[in-house]
Amino acid sequence: MVITDLDGSFWGPELRCHGATLDALAELQRREVDVLVATGRRERSARNGLLANDVMLPAVLLNGALGVDLPADVRFHSRPFQPAEAAAVVESLATIGISPVVYTEDGLVRGDRDVSTGERHRKSFGADFVVEDPFATVRARPILSFSMIGMSRDQIEPAVAALADVPADSHMYEDHLYQAWSLHIQPEAISKWDGVQAYLDYVGKEPERIIAIGDGTNDLELLANAHVALGVSGGHANALALADHVLAAPDDGGWAAVLDHL
Repeated sequence: MVITDLDGSFWGPELRCHGATLDALAELQRREVDVLVATGRRERSARNGLLANDVMLPAVLLNGALGVDLPADVRFHSRPFQPAEAAAVVESLATIGISPVVYTEDGLVRGDRDVSTGERHRKSFGADFVVEDPFATVRARPILSFSMIGMSRDQIEPAVAALADVPADSHMYEDHLYQAWSLHIQPEAISKWDGVQAYLDYVGKEPERIIAIGDGTNDLELLANAHVALGVSGGHANALALADHVLAAPDDGGWAAVLDHL
């Protein structure tokens, strides 16, 4: 089984897969090797990116909070915040004037009109964005994740500090896609690997060999638990430290070398 991150691993900043990558994916499918996406993206965002490359795969989304078999349109995993935990995130950020993007279990994106995220990220929501007071949102709906994407480090760091005593995992990272800094906030002690385990339960399989490909700090559990960990050139140092091998960048078709490790 092959498990792959998307941004910075399967595709580059333009969200276009190299021809060699698509050829390698087709070869994996010809050999009946299961391929699973594991990404921080939400469902619609991941689906649209894959469709743009004429690909559709099952996916672990929002860094492990959600799992959807995209080809079959079946949800196989969901791990929302406890209501009190979600409320604590919103309340803590509000004390420093931050109103995060809120990802709800219905697949939509909610937030204030002046939601605290980068303009490019805001534009990417399209019709999926619902203007709603986040305090009302966390009272009324299951919450999968929060984020602030494509902002300056000076804007992100106070949010991390404000959440220090909140029962949630705050993941701040240098965002290669947005050329800035981003923050994901998710339920405590959940990772992409939790979504992988849920997928294996869903398909009723236990692969003898799992190959994982990732470049970021949200891929660490994935890389640590795989039989073969493939990092990506230019990836985060912590991800590279876990890698058994390092692939060339996605824009150079590095993902295709997964075939060498079957």
